[in-house]
Amino acid sequence: MIDPYSVSAEAGAIVEAPWLLEFDQSYDDGMLVEKKAVEATPMVIRKYGIKQNEVMAFSSHERRRRALTVFHFHPNFPEARRRDYMETHIEGHELAADYIDHAASLHQLLWVSWRARARKVARVGGLAVHALAIFVITHIPAAR
Repeated sequence: MIDPYSVSAEAGAIVEAPWLLEFDQSYDDGMLVEKKAVEATPMVIRKYGIKQNEVMAFSSHERRRRALTVFHFHPNFPEARRRDYMETHIEGHELAADYIDHAASLHQLLWVSWRARARKVARVGGLAVHALAIFVITHIPAAR
């Protein structure tokens, strides 16, 4: 049996082992998707009903412009086609783009909220300065 901890990889390197294919794929918009391929175990095949020559992909958002997609290939899926299949599918890219769009909309809502609060604080500050000026003019004779 192969020890999965015996394979080491540097960031951005392509790792190929009998049980793993791993690489980073960058896109034009600055997104980076780390893609990993493993052979589906019998439990995964049974649980998700993966048929012959089928693939199950799971994606997750990792960091700001980075995602991880893991492909579980049926054991009968040809090994020669696995890397091409992974490069042409953009599930992780879509997830990271959706996350960034959602974060941008939340940031916009937060910015609008802060601007509304700033306007209220400025209005209250202006009224306070005006009231203080009237108080000084009416109650302090040297200010007249």
